[in-house]
Amino acid sequence: MAFYLRNDTEQWFSHIKDQKPYIETKFDLYYFCLMLGLAAGRKSPVTGKSDATEFQKNFVKAFIPVQKLIIGLLLKAELRRLGIDPSEKDQVYDLLTEIVDPDSLTKLTEAGITKLNEYVSGGYDILSEEMPSKPYNVEDFIRSYRQLIKTKSL
Repeated sequence: MAFYLRNDTEQWFSHIKDQKPYIETKFDLYYFCLMLGLAAGRKSPVTGKSDATEFQKNFVKAFIPVQKLIIGLLLKAELRRLGIDPSEKDQVYDLLTEIVDPDSLTKLTEAGITKLNEYVSGGYDILSEEMPSKPYNVEDFIRSYRQLIKTKSL
């Protein structure tokens, strides 16, 4: 399983996707959408290869230091979505084994990567619905993004 970005996501970010130092890889775009999707608790399916492009099989080097944090945020979002209290050890363990695979390079199961991709898709849905137009300047985008994530966080 791999990390996917919806094709409309890449098109929406097309004017800022290479504006360094803020955006250096497609994974940066993935991360923006992921954090918004996780914060808002919004997922949407990535329905097929015609809607999305596989761009990465593992976390890129710059994101390896926050890989565990991303997985923790995914677990937290799924616990919240499923209404599982963190004190319910058996249910938490079941979810953990569904999402985490310590032997894989990503430390995620296929189901875990699928869930991440769904939160990315949900985060993009929020961006495209809430922002008046696609971004043309990365600094303006980051300011708007910051406000949006504050208002959408559960």
